[in-house]
Amino acid sequence: MKSVTSLFNRGFIISDIKRFWWISAIHAIVLFFILPFTHMTQDLTYYNQWVQNRLRRSLTFDMYSNGMQLFLLYVVPVLLAVLLFRYMQVIKSTGTAHSLPCKRRVHYCSHSLVGIIMYSVPVVLNGIVLMIIQRTTVLNQYYTLRHIWEWMGITILFGLLFFAVSVFVGMFTGNSVAQIAFTYIFHILPGGIYALINYNLSYLVRGYTFEHFSESVLTNFPIIRVMEMHHTSLTTMQVIIYLIMTVFFLVGAVYVYEKRNAEDAGDVIAFRFMRPVFTYGVVVCSMLLSAVYFTSLANGAFWIIVFGYVITSFLGYWIAQILLHKSFRVWHLYKGYLAYVFLIILILAGISADVTGYVKRVPNPEQVESIYFGYSLGEWRYMQKSQDYIYRHPKYSSMHFFWESENIEHVTQLHKSLTKQPRRYQGRKKYIIYTLENGKNIIREYFIDEQLHAPY
Repeated sequence: MKSVTSLFNRGFIISDIKRFWWISAIHAIVLFFILPFTHMTQDLTYYNQWVQNRLRRSLTFDMYSNGMQLFLLYVVPVLLAVLLFRYMQVIKSTGTAHSLPCKRRVHYCSHSLVGIIMYSVPVVLNGIVLMIIQRTTVLNQYYTLRHIWEWMGITILFGLLFFAVSVFVGMFTGNSVAQIAFTYIFHILPGGIYALINYNLSYLVRGYTFEHFSESVLTNFPIIRVMEMHHTSLTTMQVIIYLIMTVFFLVGAVYVYEKRNAEDAGDVIAFRFMRPVFTYGVVVCSMLLSAVYFTSLANGAFWIIVFGYVITSFLGYWIAQILLHKSFRVWHLYKGYLAYVFLIILILAGISADVTGYVKRVPNPEQVESIYFGYSLGEWRYMQKSQDYIYRHPKYSSMHFFWESENIEHVTQLHKSLTKQPRRYQGRKKYIIYTLENGKNIIREYFIDEQLHAPY
């Protein structure tokens, strides 16, 4: 017990509470008006199914009907992390704090404990108020105590995860504004890069479809997953994973904190070994993001996309260097950019030459069990889950699904012809989706001119 209590300093805790109690107070008041107060002012003189659905949805994180709760969940934990560790980002204050006869671990644990308490207390208090009015009013006909407990658990779970991430990210930067920016970038960067890579590949690689690879992966990231809570609840495994992530970031942050130099306060990146990561991260994101604009020009011509890559990656590289060196005199660092350009040229050359064989890969008709040839990827997904429906409605299935060997042969021949032709944007977008005998799927997307390809 003594070793545990020695990780916390009472003076630090009381000082933090006195300085930042107002954040917790505002959080509690806003939550009160969003939930308990709104619930008590509803017209509940008679039972209404529509009102019941609305009240239950208020205990979730629906982006359209409950945006203020999402805003609090995304902002309050980050704001607490930035303010509680603000002293690390200013040279004078970090020097004063670390001159005290306390280990860095004590500083970190004390401030982190305050952050956890100040975020959780408003949620718990409003949860108690909700339970009281649920038990003492007609609201018990509209939702149960379980709905309230789930709301409290999800709010605290994701809030502490966002707090832990913000604290962890803050250890790698010496600037509070950069900490805020990097925190949100950290949340969306993996999914964003994944989506941008797939988006770019859909224009660089013929037949590649963006929708198939993005949706299922992106919804698993915490910052997006919380918005899906009104559709599906968390599984036990997901809760465990998010708890492990929270602990990992909190423990990882204290380790980084002990390694960090106090002199790095004020720098955008506090560790030198992270500066190349920051530089090329900015370059890659700038380059991939440019495709959103340049693919709309000249029907996404390959040379237009490459031109956009060069311009935006060049700007991203120099902006990153200016931020890191706090100077516009960074022209002598051009070698790093030339190395990046050489690597990108190799990658684009490989994609253009189809070194993986992706573009020309057409399955052997004998290995194909069925083919979907239609306009909607979502329709295929739905029908895959409802195979009985397909067989019960042969008239409908014959428009999109094919099992006959002759039809399979025709579609594969059409596919082969499409792989030999340049990219076209004439006609309608269609999906060719093979279901192989081994259960695997091959998915391609093309613009198909039905007059031009009528013989198939």
